[in-house]
Amino acid sequence: MKTINIRLPILLLMTLFFSLWGKEAISASVKKDSTAVSLRTFNQGELNKYRSNAEFNYEEGGEDVSLSWWDQFWNRVWTWIRRWFGNIEKPGLSHSPGYWKYIFLTLIAGVLIYILIKSKGLSLSGLFSRKSPSIEVPYTEFSEDIHGISFDEEMGKAVEARDFRLAVRLLYLRSLKHLSEAGKIKWVPGKTNSEYVRELRHTEQRRIFSVLTREFEYIWYGNFPVDNRMFDRIRNAFADFDKGGYK
Repeated sequence: MKTINIRLPILLLMTLFFSLWGKEAISASVKKDSTAVSLRTFNQGELNKYRSNAEFNYEEGGEDVSLSWWDQFWNRVWTWIRRWFGNIEKPGLSHSPGYWKYIFLTLIAGVLIYILIKSKGLSLSGLFSRKSPSIEVPYTEFSEDIHGISFDEEMGKAVEARDFRLAVRLLYLRSLKHLSEAGKIKWVPGKTNSEYVRELRHTEQRRIFSVLTREFEYIWYGNFPVDNRMFDRIRNAFADFDKGGYK
């Protein structure tokens, strides 16, 4: 009991000592800031000067009045392009040759030329290919009457006009007429060429006429160009067939 009575006062004294020492240490570490504070103000005149300078205006949407109407136009064009196609690099006004600008002008010119060609009823392929002058013939594509065509006269017109594709078609129609008159085929408007070939019973005759038919279709329906030399060869082939094809 005596031991407990002695220790208790000692513990109380130690607790009081350390609590007082901690307060003193804390109070000693805190110092009052006595530094003088200098307040700084904005120079309103300088701010107004920068605000009035266009070079320090970074807002978009305004037009620079110092630019020409042409430069202002391209600024608007590039704003529209970036809005729709993303932020592609815009060449500066001082850049040369202005790569994207000339591409855009080329596209516009191409569209205008295309509209002009279509308005005139022209064909784009016809502008880049040499085509024999066409002549009027007394029959249409699907309803020609082979028994009412003057083949010698019409073929003479086609050759004179150097429309050799039409001349080859006339050679083929004339062969159909001769085969029909000889009873080898039954000519009917709208019947296909392959049907006429199958009607021929003679094997060699059918083989030769099948070759002539394919060549005619390749030239006429495939728009294959025919020159004078090629036409002479085809005309001789039809002439050889005419000699023995109707017996």
